[in-house]
Amino acid sequence: MKRVIALQSFDHGGMRRRGDVFVVSPQVAEQMHRNGLVRIHSESKSPADPSQAAGAKSSASPAAPVSRKRTARKSESGETDAQQIEQ
Repeated sequence: MKRVIALQSFDHGGMRRRGDVFVVSPQVAEQMHRNGLVRIHSESKSPADPSQAAGAKSSASPAAPVSRKRTARKSESGETDAQQIEQ
């Protein structure tokens, strides 16, 4: 019997959800693995389930803060620029 980990939800002897660990026969484990439903527990992680990247942290700059929203300014007469243009 082989222990497998579900990669997505499916129904096999009951509902299996992503991340569920369960035991099946070696033949069924291989079929499910070929169909992309499970990862065999004893195997090392596959490229579809990568580990943390090695090396130093990225030197990219953090995201800049969002600019404040601009608003129309009132003129001395109390009208906005848009109102003065319409007249």
